[in-house]
Amino acid sequence: MHLSRALVFAILLAALLLACDDSPTEPVDPTDLDPITLDVQVNLLESNESEALTTTLTEEEVGDVFEGVNDVWSQANIEWRVTSIDPVEAQNVEQFEAMLRGEEQLTFDGISSVMPPDRTNEGAFDVFLIRNFGGPVAGIYFPGLQSLLQPEVDPTGARGLDGGL
Repeated sequence: MHLSRALVFAILLAALLLACDDSPTEPVDPTDLDPITLDVQVNLLESNESEALTTTLTEEEVGDVFEGVNDVWSQANIEWRVTSIDPVEAQNVEQFEAMLRGEEQLTFDGISSVMPPDRTNEGAFDVFLIRNFGGPVAGIYFPGLQSLLQPEVDPTGARGLDGGL
C-alpha cells in the first residue's frame, strides 16, 4: 500500500502534537490572571493630497472604537489604554496613491512609509488610522515597528465603530 505525502505528513504531525501535548487538563480562566494593560498611541493620519490616507474619525469615535476593542479583549483580561490621540501628517503620499492605483507594487515597506517614523514609540503600540486601503486589506501590523496601520473602512466598504475596526 502506498500512502500519499499529505497523509504521511498529517499522521506525523498528529503524532508530534500528541507527544508534545503538555497543556493543563483544566482550562485557564483569564479572570484568574493578572490584568494586562497595553498602552496605545493613536495617530490620525491626514493628507491634503490623499483622501484615502486622511481618516475622518474624531477623538470621540476613536474612544468608541477602543470601548469595543476592550470589550472583545476583556475575555483575555487585556485592556488597551489610549495614551494619546494626535493628528499626524502622512508621509510618502504619492507612492501610497500609486500603489492603490496599481502603478507600483504593493509592498510592506511602501505601505509602512506613510507612517512618520518619529511617531513610533517603544513603550506603546502605535495605531495609525487612515480612511481606506481601497481593497481587501483590513489592516496591517508591522511587528518591527510595533505599529498597526488600520483603515476606518473595512474591505466591504463598511465603517464600523463597534470594536471590529
